[in-house]
Amino acid sequence: MNHDLPSLRCLPFLGFLGVSALALAGALGGSLLAGGCGGDDEAPAGPGPIPIDALRSEHEAATCDFEVRCGLMPDKETCLRVDRASHELVQNVASVVFDRLSYDAAAGRACVEAIRARSCNTLLADQRALEAACAGMFSGTVAEGGPCLGDEECTGEGICDRSMCGEQCCLGACAPEPAPVALNGSCDEESPCVDEAYCEVEEGQGGGGGGSPSGSCQPRNENGQACEFAGACKDGQRCAEGKCYILSREGEACNPTLDTACLSFNNWCDPAASKCVKLPGAGEACATNDRCQGWAYCDAGTCRPRPAVPRRSALRDGRVPGAAGPDGLRAERRWMSSRTSRS
Repeated sequence: MNHDLPSLRCLPFLGFLGVSALALAGALGGSLLAGGCGGDDEAPAGPGPIPIDALRSEHEAATCDFEVRCGLMPDKETCLRVDRASHELVQNVASVVFDRLSYDAAAGRACVEAIRARSCNTLLADQRALEAACAGMFSGTVAEGGPCLGDEECTGEGICDRSMCGEQCCLGACAPEPAPVALNGSCDEESPCVDEAYCEVEEGQGGGGGGSPSGSCQPRNENGQACEFAGACKDGQRCAEGKCYILSREGEACNPTLDTACLSFNNWCDPAASKCVKLPGAGEACATNDRCQGWAYCDAGTCRPRPAVPRRSALRDGRVPGAAGPDGLRAERRWMSSRTSRS
């Protein structure tokens, strides 16, 4: 089943719900319709609880603080100009207006500050902490079996089953979230293992008829132990050359011969010093494999700034660890736990 949220645009979203666009625009401070889902937002609400009409601007500001600090954006001004809130967040705010979600302003502040302060590393434990910090911000009001557009609309730990929608935008139905598979249980991309396990797929097993490869949940391995699959090692480690190894933190010694040696996605292992350092920025020589800071690209051996064009952040699409937002985190949790490809 595909439980990820649909990528809905604002005007079709309003029409889909069959309500007045002007009423919703007023409830959201006009930000939903102005400038093609962008526009001028309310000023950040300050350090206290965040009212719903200021959540979008607060969320954007906190996410940009994180993206600048972790090398995904060159500066906050650029980030705020080109990187708008995700459709997921806009949809959740709209759902509050239509009483499909309840919103806790104090929990909203806790979530925003957790996004702002989160680390630049790839630790699953840190992603779980962010998920926990954001868990109380929205509470669903749609009971099991009721119509939904996203996971957060469902009560408790329910999910919005939209498997019948395919690539189309349609209403799903709230359903219980499947429990993670225990050790030695059968697993695949839709049935991920518990955090302390990974899905080991045997050669020639599964994948027939267009389905995802299947396997069994096995304990993650310790540093130095043999491994064969991506995700087969414990949190903070990787599998390479048939063994698990520990990823190094910034400033720590590392092995420059490894494709991934550093814990932070904004680091690389500098072969000159054999230490994890920040990726190069604009005007600096590219790192190994033509890598640069996330806001730059490698051109003839030198990092250049990317054109500042509006985009949806890779972070907010769930492609960078720690996707900001409860549903993005739920989707990432399933993805992180179901990595079954060989290293």
